[in-house]
Amino acid sequence: FVARRALFARTLSQHNINKKALFVDIGVSVGTNLFMLQELGYTNFYGIDSSNEAISFCSQNGFDSVKQGDICNLPIENNSVD
Repeated sequence: FVARRALFARTLSQHNINKKALFVDIGVSVGTNLFMLQELGYTNFYGIDSSNEAISFCSQNGFDSVKQGDICNLPIENNSVD
């Protein structure tokens, strides 16, 4: 997972993604991708997970924007993310 996050961070950097672009982490788990986005200076992101425990854990770590849902029924509007 560390290597995947490093690849993700490098890809974002190489493509000069706007720091205000809206990201959605689907299957957020404990929020490590959210931490990474925050550390990289991105300000507009949220997570989706089916687990109440994951949502609670993220909330305890300052990520109140994690919603419950699953990939087959995403709680987001079409064309609403970058």
